[in-house]
Amino acid sequence: MATKRTDSYSRVVAIGIAAVMGILVSATTLTASASELATSGRASPVLAVATAVDLDNCPTLNKGAQGGCVVELQRLLIQQGHDPGTVDGDFGPKTDAAVTAFKKTLGMTGSSVGPQTKAALYTQKVTATSSNCPSVLSSGSRGGCVAYVQSRLNTVAGAGLAVDGRFGPATDKAARAFQKARCLSVDGKVGPDTKKHLVANTTTCSTPREATPAPTPKPTTPKPTTPAPTPKPPSSSGLTLTKAMSIPNPLFVGTSVSVKGIITSSVQITRVEAKIVAASGKVMYRATASPKAKTYDMKAMDKTLAFSKLSKGDYTFWVIATPSGKAAETLRQASFKVEDEMLACAKGTEDLNLFYVYVSGAKKKARLCALPNVRASGDESIPGHKYYVAGSNKRAIVRARYSKDFYNMTKAAQDAGITVKANSTYRTHQHQKDLCKEDAGCDGRTSYDDVAEPGTSRHEGGAAIDFNMGNGSKLHKWLKKNAGTYHIKEYSREYWHWEHK
Repeated sequence: MATKRTDSYSRVVAIGIAAVMGILVSATTLTASASELATSGRASPVLAVATAVDLDNCPTLNKGAQGGCVVELQRLLIQQGHDPGTVDGDFGPKTDAAVTAFKKTLGMTGSSVGPQTKAALYTQKVTATSSNCPSVLSSGSRGGCVAYVQSRLNTVAGAGLAVDGRFGPATDKAARAFQKARCLSVDGKVGPDTKKHLVANTTTCSTPREATPAPTPKPTTPKPTTPAPTPKPPSSSGLTLTKAMSIPNPLFVGTSVSVKGIITSSVQITRVEAKIVAASGKVMYRATASPKAKTYDMKAMDKTLAFSKLSKGDYTFWVIATPSGKAAETLRQASFKVEDEMLACAKGTEDLNLFYVYVSGAKKKARLCALPNVRASGDESIPGHKYYVAGSNKRAIVRARYSKDFYNMTKAAQDAGITVKANSTYRTHQHQKDLCKEDAGCDGRTSYDDVAEPGTSRHEGGAAIDFNMGNGSKLHKWLKKNAGTYHIKEYSREYWHWEHK
């Protein structure tokens, strides 16, 4: 039976060959510790018996595997703070133990390196200033150190990068833009100085820019004064609009607005017209009514005036009423903007990137954020689960629009000495559909008593958290007393479910 050669035997052979060739090889170049490799960010060329291979191109790796795939695995383990021993391309006992330890941090077991473990090795963030990260990250770099840089660029510069641990053209472009905005050397390489500014989140240039002299003011001709318009006399019909709705400005794409308002008159109202008009003059939605009464509740126009279906742009909302025997009068003229929801995550939370959410049945893109102070057991927060949201790592997930309120509320409860844990937070549309299949009442024909219709759950919109607590518990009592301050309310039928208003 052939005997496997030991590492010491291999070193002797290597030294012998080097000597025959007349090349002086220092013994120190033939060994490499995990700390040395962490500093350099790459495997030793002497010990790497094979060139590192992207794990995406490798089969599932197990103990006993050898080659370039294992070299890459060992490099990534070092970056994540786990010691696989010498980077030699041999999946031995130390590498096996390091893989097991890494997977344990993700709530996974075993030492097999399959698709989920590979993805986590590349995307699990490592603080870029860590000693395990290379001093300079640049185009072609991969791993958790790059994932951290991408996350910071998204948070502090709104870069909108996919946090995938790959330093490609988009990351290079974002790094250059960040460097330019901070008056750093613009080379796309994330070295010590750029890292420092990313971590500190500086908002001004580190060196003063050359002052630009103010332009000489041009002489201007005074414009003729326009006389103030003559006040319009009050309507003889006493036509008024009260309790009118307030339109958020800006209004985000996919947001529903309830049409509120009571129109009253001293005489019968023969016609009411409400419309949403685009900047181009095109009428997007129009609702009309013929009350033939002295009072009209505009709530009846809700379904026709579809604010939630408006795309990005400038609009004006009009309310026009005609009293009997009189000319039509404009009771409301309100301008507002509709914007895409590409808000940044609130301070104290972590950017998870853009995902699809559902609001009132409408699919839209929005930024999701992790609440680092709230542990969550929902499927979307558990690494390795089929619904897992990359980067959430057992933390609560909410939409960027609501991240400030949820973070401030949960932190205030914790500051009051209350433990805050969550079950389900953000929920994917597919997860909601799967839940619907499992519920007898969720079939599209009967009421959705236990499971909301897919596309309508506040969880799908990143606007709700199911807290891990008992009815009447310390946390429950605190929320009932204080949640309203943060625009968050309890769902009347589920004491554990709290959603943004």
